[in-house]
Amino acid sequence: MVFRSETKRHKTKGSTLPSLRWFLLMWLLGGAVLMVISYTVLLEYYLDLGVDIRTDSILLRNAKQYDSAAMLDESEPLPRGYHLQSYLGFDALPSQIREIFPENNHHHRKVLRHANRDYGDDENDANIIDTDNLCGAVNCEFIFFYPYQLDKGGWLFLVQGLMGTEQVYEDLKFTEQVAFAIGIAIFGLFLLLSILVINRVGGPLGKLENWVEGLEENREPQETPKLNFREYDALAQRLSQAFERIREDAEKEKQFLRHASHELRTPIAVLSANLELIEKLTERPERGDSEIASFTRQRNALRDIQQMTETLLWLNRQTDSPLVMDTVDLDEVLESIITENNYLLAKRSVELTINSQHPKISVPTVALRIVISNLVRNAMQYTVDGHITISLTDKDIVVENANRVADDHEPAASNGSYGFGLGLDLADRICRRLGWFLEIKTFSHGYHVRVSLENIK
Repeated sequence: MVFRSETKRHKTKGSTLPSLRWFLLMWLLGGAVLMVISYTVLLEYYLDLGVDIRTDSILLRNAKQYDSAAMLDESEPLPRGYHLQSYLGFDALPSQIREIFPENNHHHRKVLRHANRDYGDDENDANIIDTDNLCGAVNCEFIFFYPYQLDKGGWLFLVQGLMGTEQVYEDLKFTEQVAFAIGIAIFGLFLLLSILVINRVGGPLGKLENWVEGLEENREPQETPKLNFREYDALAQRLSQAFERIREDAEKEKQFLRHASHELRTPIAVLSANLELIEKLTERPERGDSEIASFTRQRNALRDIQQMTETLLWLNRQTDSPLVMDTVDLDEVLESIITENNYLLAKRSVELTINSQHPKISVPTVALRIVISNLVRNAMQYTVDGHITISLTDKDIVVENANRVADDHEPAASNGSYGFGLGLDLADRICRRLGWFLEIKTFSHGYHVRVSLENIK
């Protein structure tokens, strides 16, 4: 885990979620394509259905006429006509007709169709059957087979061939072109409507996004934009109200921290003075080590509270005025902080190493002390059996701590936490305020913390 604290504010990177505009566009265009395909399939289906219905009507009429006449005169000739042949009994059918219309597939008054060839196909194709002059000198393009069970018994089979003329094919070609043009027109219309709908729906969303981005904690809320739709307006109103509540809560929190910090100064000073007084009044040669340690812990606790209070006051001060810069000897500051927090290492097996280039730098003294104090205190607090290494240069401060084995006192590396409480948060906020760079890395049983001082405002 790497945690960085920087002063620059970056915009949120683009999300990997799909765009609403593209989502709507893809759905609408997909619907248009599906409708055009359905329209084309249905057009072809109804064209074939129309041909089947017309042919069925003609063949049924011929079969009924023959059946009625044959009841009166058995010598009635079989129906014949333009591209029409009739046969009594399945065995009377031409062999190729029997092959493409098997006997077990016959049903009374159910017309069957066989596509023999398409217009322009080579008549020598192996799949084309000879229709025996049914369509003249050429083979039929379609063959319709119509079984009809006669009232006197037996079966009448009518075979009709269909052969298109040049005019028919020109009409079919024109129909296909018209159908294709209608399909393209429908698709184009859907595309245009999709763009209009998306702009109508997505435009207000863009305005809402820009308006939300313009909301800032320290600025007065902007006027809610008009978003064309009642649902969008309601959403914008709710966002505005929610942000206003957040801004008010944040302001109340800041005021509370300022007031609480000011109010705490007096009792802290009273406690500090009374502790010093009690320590002097009870001073005696026979004072035990436990009593001395108790006073020491109380002084350390009061000092920590006082330092925390001063930090909160400074962080919540609404001013852009620069802090007073002093020349600071980092060795002296670090030595003082270690002395103040050395009680944390009592009864622990911890090796402390300091690597220093003896830097003297110009920085805000109080702020620097607060940062170093919090980092050093965290390292001491969460090292039970191990080592702490502190490195000082004129550019950065590095604090490393590592336990020899995992311990319950050590913060878990898996959850990315370092220190429990307000210490690290204060250090982070100070670094942000001053433009310093704070980096925290986890490793086995420990942490590496670096504060870069190169970007001081």
